[in-house]
Amino acid sequence: FLNSSQGGARLTGSLKNLSKVPVYSGTLTIEDFAVGQLIRNAEVGNLKGAVTFDGRGFDNPSVQFDARVDEAGYGGEVYRNIALNGNLENKRVTTTGSVNDPRAQLKLDVVVNMQNEQITVTGNTRIDRVDLKALGVTEENLALKGDFDINQLVADLKKPFIDFKGRNITILKDSATYPIGDLTVLTEYGETQKSLDLTTRFMNLSLSGNFEYDKLQSILMTEVNKYFKLPDFQPASDTLDYYFDINGTISYDPVFTAFVPSLKNFKPVTINSSLKSEGEIPFSGHVAVPYLVYDSIQVVNTTFDFTGDGTRIEYGLLSDQISTPSFRLRKADLHGKLQDNVASFDLSVKDSVDKQIHSLAGLLESDGSRGRISFDETGSMLFYEDWGGNPYGYIDYSSAGVYVNNVVFSSGEQVLRVNSINEEPNSPLMVFAEKLDLNFLSRAILQDSTLTSGYLDLDLQLVNY
Repeated sequence: FLNSSQGGARLTGSLKNLSKVPVYSGTLTIEDFAVGQLIRNAEVGNLKGAVTFDGRGFDNPSVQFDARVDEAGYGGEVYRNIALNGNLENKRVTTTGSVNDPRAQLKLDVVVNMQNEQITVTGNTRIDRVDLKALGVTEENLALKGDFDINQLVADLKKPFIDFKGRNITILKDSATYPIGDLTVLTEYGETQKSLDLTTRFMNLSLSGNFEYDKLQSILMTEVNKYFKLPDFQPASDTLDYYFDINGTISYDPVFTAFVPSLKNFKPVTINSSLKSEGEIPFSGHVAVPYLVYDSIQVVNTTFDFTGDGTRIEYGLLSDQISTPSFRLRKADLHGKLQDNVASFDLSVKDSVDKQIHSLAGLLESDGSRGRISFDETGSMLFYEDWGGNPYGYIDYSSAGVYVNNVVFSSGEQVLRVNSINEEPNSPLMVFAEKLDLNFLSRAILQDSTLTSGYLDLDLQLVNY
């Protein structure tokens, strides 16, 4: 019996035949024991429960067990009513169990094979309900239920193998139910070829090539960082040989609206991208969106393409139409390049007779912790009229806030200037306008020549924005 300031534990049992093959049995009862303090892990809380065992051998043990966890603390939460029973035989754990916590109810039947260097898991789990908000996974009111078959899972971050199928999966959000149906995840691992396939009724994505799974995120971020420095990112120092392709389609399903309420609908989106460690064009991609509705915005026939040569990325976004009930852009063309931590952008919008009606050009720069937007002196247009920018003005943004330094646009006698009062981020903004033609702005932005007329002179201070 152990009793301390960290809690109590009681062991009753027997141990026989120590000189040959040890035989042992007993019950270990844990009474509100501070496991986290013992193993020096603040995430782990107290444990209360009991386990009964009956086994033989220590080198390659054979053990029957029946465990009950009344309470287990982790991450500031307390989980209750967890039961496991099964056996350990020849380095294989066969177990059935259940969780009957107010936030999670599920049953499982799992085999864990530890005979080889890589641990393999097979089995199935039935989730009656898991409250993701109550478990702290999300701040939204989300729950999950369904049946999950693990045909094979190799728990190795570098060389994982996953053959997994979910059946009758349902997501519940607030008072709404979103049936997902079946979900399949399958990976293959070879010395020169790997793949990962994700399939549902509305999504079919494939990742294939020669790469290490645990390096994928680092590879992607390091590639982008070659052209445009990412904030607070340190690229990997090791050199890897790799190539992989990402291909697939995503169709609309109401579950997307559950997570992005403003996303109302879209036609199947096509994604094709490739990345390799060498070659003339190591980085390229194509995304096609035939139709999308976001809130009141409709987007028609939009494509995004990019190519990178290891020094510079060139990109282009084309859209036949972007519209709201009161505003419409036709034949929008946004293109530019990313090089040496500077991204250029050049936006052009044309009318029904293919004449340019709007345009905007400038630069986006980054030093790793702060971004800066500036606008070209020429190249900006609003409703067929040229507007000049101040090439020395800019907008800085970072985790500290926004700072605006003398951003100016002018056309003839019309002037619009925005400037921070001091150099502190998020300091008050001075907004100055002179002789802004309100009828012109109404025609340009709202496409309505009768809504308003006159001229605007403005000098105001904007705070707490």
